[in-house]
Amino acid sequence: MLWLDGVLSIPTVGLLTATSFSRAVSLSTLVGKYADSINKEDKKVSLGQRKSFQYQISTPEGLLVTFTPNDFLFSYTYQRTEEKQPGELPVSRFDNLKSYSELLDDIIGHLTGLATIIPVTELEVERIGIVADADLKKDRVPPGVKSLLEHCSKPFGELEVLESNFVRKIKTSEICFDRCHVTIHMNNTAQITNFSLVLDWQRFEKKRFTSDSAFREYLLQCKASATAYFEKFARGEGFHEAF
Repeated sequence: MLWLDGVLSIPTVGLLTATSFSRAVSLSTLVGKYADSINKEDKKVSLGQRKSFQYQISTPEGLLVTFTPNDFLFSYTYQRTEEKQPGELPVSRFDNLKSYSELLDDIIGHLTGLATIIPVTELEVERIGIVADADLKKDRVPPGVKSLLEHCSKPFGELEVLESNFVRKIKTSEICFDRCHVTIHMNNTAQITNFSLVLDWQRFEKKRFTSDSAFREYLLQCKASATAYFEKFARGEGFHEAF
């Protein structure tokens, strides 16, 4: 179980591929076929064109899929309903809450479904990104992040507001390199402390595939590498020096 499974967190996975002009020309047809494949399971799928050569599919469960000629983005948004209460403000409730791991597995499953509309032998992935977007209570901040916050506050004392964004290279080899964008937002001036953490793991590698199973194996390997880094970051492992 990941630490992200114990907090309100949402995954996003994006694939950046080499530009394909033939795919750009036929993009609307490809997206329509993909929407049809999802619609067999759920009759409330919606499809829209946001701008030229960009389409978005959404489902009642909160799945959002954005297509461009060289970019595929899969993400989730939690669906919220409001219940009226006599004489009081409405109460917001989240429907069908799933853990980060469950949502990430769902996205990987949908990504492998690309093979139903685009032969994977025609894909050349240049970059994959796996994101964890978490909203946290102050007492649920993982030890590594807590140590990082304490380190940032040393020159100033207790901080009321913190906005931090940094990029760290994690791994380099002859064929690829991994890095992670980290965004931290904290605001202690409100009645309820607002704390959010975004971890955006990325792998840069030009990758081609010989089969659907090879494509799926690539996605699973990247998922394992990303979640392993998220766990290390939460524990504070791999920082340049101990805080």
